[in-house]
Amino acid sequence: MVTALESKPNACIQYDPIDDDYEVEDHTVSDSEDRKDIPDTEPVIRRSSRSRHPPDCYGVYVNLTEIEKELTTPTEALAGSDKDKWKSAMNAEFNSLKSNDVLGADCVPVRLQRYRQ
Repeated sequence: MVTALESKPNACIQYDPIDDDYEVEDHTVSDSEDRKDIPDTEPVIRRSSRSRHPPDCYGVYVNLTEIEKELTTPTEALAGSDKDKWKSAMNAEFNSLKSNDVLGADCVPVRLQRYRQ
């Protein structure tokens, strides 16, 4: 069985307009009636008794990790137990710079020339 809407795919349904003829009662309250419900005393404002301190979000975790000092100078690197590895890495870097014509022999600082030997 085919309904009326299925036979017409673009059919519109018409609704009756809303009936606006009902009466609305006025429930306004005078100012004097509003004031009866509100107490005359003002609320007591209390201060927090909690002690204030900055948050310690990462304090525990920072203390648990071991911070390894990063070497900043060739002297520090060559003073450690990995002296041979550092020296070979420095020589490889120096040779790479020299072979790519990035650094001429006259541009090498005196403090680095002593590690070249």
